[in-house]
Amino acid sequence: MKNKIIVVFLFVILFIFSSCSDINNENIENNYNRDTNYKSLINSYTKAVENPDYIINDCEGGVSIVAYVGDDTDIVIPDSLDGKPVISLDGIYDKTFDEYYSAIGFCEFDSVTLPSTLKSYNIGNFHNSWAENTFKAIYVDKNNPYYSSKDGILFNKDKTKLFVIPPNHESKIINIPEGTVIAQDIVSDDTVTLNIPASLEKIEINCYYPAWYYDSDIVTPYKLTEINVSKNNKYFSSKDGVLYNKDMTELMIYPINKPGESFKVPDSVEKIDYFLLTDITYLSTITFGKNIKTIEAVTDFDYDVIYGKKPKPLIVNGYRNTAAEKWYKEQFPDWTEEKFLFFNELD
Repeated sequence: MKNKIIVVFLFVILFIFSSCSDINNENIENNYNRDTNYKSLINSYTKAVENPDYIINDCEGGVSIVAYVGDDTDIVIPDSLDGKPVISLDGIYDKTFDEYYSAIGFCEFDSVTLPSTLKSYNIGNFHNSWAENTFKAIYVDKNNPYYSSKDGILFNKDKTKLFVIPPNHESKIINIPEGTVIAQDIVSDDTVTLNIPASLEKIEINCYYPAWYYDSDIVTPYKLTEINVSKNNKYFSSKDGVLYNKDMTELMIYPINKPGESFKVPDSVEKIDYFLLTDITYLSTITFGKNIKTIEAVTDFDYDVIYGKKPKPLIVNGYRNTAAEKWYKEQFPDWTEEKFLFFNELD
């Protein structure tokens, strides 16, 4: 009987390994097909004779770079290729796999210098990249009429709009310069402190896969500890490192690495915006007040499960028949049943 049990056990183990092997082989095959298809896509465009490191496509007014196939760690994009001005840094869309391959997205590089002729770019070149852990700086030719850079950060020409902070920007403290009115990308992956000047009027979190995004939910970088706002700013405010609108009726961003196990939302707050509750490093208890009307906070339990992290229980204190209880019951019923979220009714 014992031998039979051993045989059955070995059969089960072999079956599991066989299944895993099939899955892995299938994934390898899919990746191979994807890479092969990408190479065929590149071949459908023109390799620049003047500089074969670049694959280009003719467009109105010049050429667009659709792929960089060189191995420079500091990429300097030329003003012209094959006698035509380089006006766009783009990529290739793969209809077969419904994927977009940015021009420099499959390169490992430390910096990129944009030419004087460049008029447009696809944001995926700067965020959806293999260089997430090495990409430190963006530089711009001083004669470019559309873009400029400061401290490796990409701005429009007059520096009133901040476009891109490289994912691995060397500074852990990001000081958005005074004079910046609009910021599209306000932190790097490693930002610890974000300082917002008096001049900033608008934050446009609308880039392609910046540090703020995961599956269309807006999150904050995992090392962000505090956000500070100039007291003279007319549009934003901060308290204890948390970002609010000016009159503190809207909680905009709670830094994911902010110290403290408990947090009470100020009574003035009527709306909670982008608040990734379950991935906040230290927070275990949050208290919602009576005046909150809208909660758009998100959880990320599925992400935790996928990556092997055990979700940390979160205690929610709130008043019954308010937005807090409605949010708790309607948005996350599975997680409440599995005891990841607890609701304590306040008097």
